[in-house]
Amino acid sequence: MATNVLDATAATGTGRRTPWKAPVGEPSYARPALLFLTVLAAVFYAWGITHSQYHTFYADAARSMTGSWKAFFYGSFDPANSITLDKSPGFLWPQALSARLLGFHPWTLTLPQVLEGVASMLVLYRLVHCWAGTHAALLAATAFLVTPVAVGLFRTSVEDPAFTLCLLLAAEATQRAARAGRPRPLLLAGVWVGAAFQAKMLEAWAVLPALALVYLVSAPLALRRRLAHLGLAALVTTAVSASWMLAVTLVPAKDRPYVDGTTN
Repeated sequence: MATNVLDATAATGTGRRTPWKAPVGEPSYARPALLFLTVLAAVFYAWGITHSQYHTFYADAARSMTGSWKAFFYGSFDPANSITLDKSPGFLWPQALSARLLGFHPWTLTLPQVLEGVASMLVLYRLVHCWAGTHAALLAATAFLVTPVAVGLFRTSVEDPAFTLCLLLAAEATQRAARAGRPRPLLLAGVWVGAAFQAKMLEAWAVLPALALVYLVSAPLALRRRLAHLGLAALVTTAVSASWMLAVTLVPAKDRPYVDGTTN
């Protein structure tokens, strides 16, 4: 009887399986191919990061942010917390945490972008896999991996890697919401767009019409419910996007640095 249970579990794919074996119903090479692409992405993006150079503007802010949690929150450009960056500091938070944990070096500032790049490729694979199947997903991940600008992007200390990852996560959550007609993934998509706003500000909102259209056209719900869900997601997106600016605004001016690279 125990043997029958094990056979049934293996047949349905509900048991624990090794990570290099493809799920039931997929080609046997699917999971090994994805693992190979993941390792290759880590090698491509991490190659030579020990020889990375400090970004002439962001590295100073990241170093200041490692000195105190106040500087970390505000994205202070100088250790004295007198003035902040000319943008929101969300994209620098992973770099500052990395430098705080591992020491301040060029490679510790680059490491978070490497991880964001690998994660971006995996999220893209998941998104395309749910939409068009295994082969299309592997092609999309491969194309993403060998795109020269991506290889260069995820080895630098700029805001685009975090921005890219957050928007891919937003697209994947929107896809899940549209397929199932559930509001929770759609609200999560709003959170991810808001997080992308913290990385690169208003550019994150450029994807909102496309994400809203996908849900509006595809979700298996009545039109009124779809519109209600989109309204809630819009509120979440706005709240998360504006959260840092609102928090800074509520702090008395005498207790905060000059914000956004200004002195007034």
